Amino acid sequence: ASTDFSLFGKVGLARWTYDLSTPSFSGSDDDIDVYFGIGADYHISGRSAVRFGADFYSMKPTISISNATPSKENISLISIGYIFRL
Repeated sequence: ASTDFSLFGKVGLARWTYDLSTPSFSGSDDDIDVYFGIGADYHISGRSAVRFGADFYSMKPTISISNATPSKENISLISIGYIFRL
């Protein structure tokens, strides 16, 4: 017997770019950081499924303006998708 749900986890690398511009300053930073994700697939037929997922990223730009550095940014992405297997 099979179930209609399957769970998954993922770990990967995310490349980000941070651009900052003011009337008196312009700068950018980029890096590659680890991200994590979790999700579930709900199988609606033999070849189709709906996917629900959440990914979590963080970035820490190192640009500084007048001794002020941007803080660490935590980013969350929630997604819903459709899967069709050939």
